[in-house]
Amino acid sequence: MQFNDDQSGVPTFMVGIVILVMAGVALSILVDKRAKASSEFGDLQKEIRVNDELVGDLKFQREERAALLQKSGGKRRGQAAQLVELGQQAKSLKQQSATALAKSRELSSAITSLESESLRYRNAYRQKSWAMAVGEKLGTLKLKSGREYEGVTISRVTEAGLEISHHSGIARIPAQELDRTLRERFQFKNQELPKLVK
Repeated sequence: MQFNDDQSGVPTFMVGIVILVMAGVALSILVDKRAKASSEFGDLQKEIRVNDELVGDLKFQREERAALLQKSGGKRRGQAAQLVELGQQAKSLKQQSATALAKSRELSSAITSLESESLRYRNAYRQKSWAMAVGEKLGTLKLKSGREYEGVTISRVTEAGLEISHHSGIARIPAQELDRTLRERFQFKNQELPKLVK
């Protein structure tokens, strides 16, 4: 299949689109895993608090019944059995609480690992997408400030934004001036961007 000069960038553009779609799918899977682990972590912490409150309530009941046992003589045997039962319930809840705490620590470790993996993936994705963008023709580029550049070609993508050539020369465009589509494409995050000097 032969391509004339007007179509020579189409296959490269299509390959780039396919890579970006695959990268987006992989990134969304990582984010879903992280969200699920965070949710389970929160549920376990809630369960631990509830179990701790139950243990406290059972201890209080046990102390009250122990005091009643000392005061009453005839009812002592029945209350002693209840006291033993409450002790067993408290022990069981303590074991459940310890198990939930261990699970909570395990999930916390998994979240940390997923965050680290996600950050490594994001950095690799950014570097690839930035490298693939070099030489890409954007046509007209309109900035948030209202300024427009005609015949734009990307020369380089950096942490701060884009370096471009255009019909009138070259320019550096801060990421804050780019539209949302380009900021998302090149993974410029607002908290990472340097402040514009006015």
